[in-house]
Amino acid sequence: MCCYDEKKRIQAFVEKLGVKDDITPEEFAKALESAIADRAKIFYFIYKTLQKLYPEVDADKVMAIASYEFGKHNSKKMGNVKDAADALLNQTSRGGMLAFKQEITELSEKIAEKRIYNCPHINAFKELGCSQEEITKLCRLLLMPGDFAMLEPFPNIKLEFPKTLAEDDVCIMRITKQE
Repeated sequence: MCCYDEKKRIQAFVEKLGVKDDITPEEFAKALESAIADRAKIFYFIYKTLQKLYPEVDADKVMAIASYEFGKHNSKKMGNVKDAADALLNQTSRGGMLAFKQEITELSEKIAEKRIYNCPHINAFKELGCSQEEITKLCRLLLMPGDFAMLEPFPNIKLEFPKTLAEDDVCIMRITKQE
């Protein structure tokens, strides 16, 4: 059992952290960005460890399939998707809007689009010292299969990324309803 001084120290620490304080949207976005960046770093270190310890294994394929399976798992949360607007809105969250600095620029049954101005994944890869070529590969070939898998259960929905933050100053996610 803690003594009085220990309890006081714990209480002072918890108060200093502001655990019971209201959180601002900026603080919320920063916390989410940090968690997403940590997920990207774990992804990166698993990828690099696979390459190092098991050179005979196709680490690219393993990571792309893992991302795909993650997206397939998340597709269960998509609910009813009958058009492009549903697809975009059902995969967009408050946290995502804040952490990725997203802006919905088009929203109709046929075409839905959002622009993304911040990517915690890309930021993490840059922080880890990845080359431009590695960043593009990690983004487009190894992580994006999850995005495509999330919408795969909806055969009339097509997803594309005409631009990404891996190569450009904006990421454009475009969803179209196919006839």
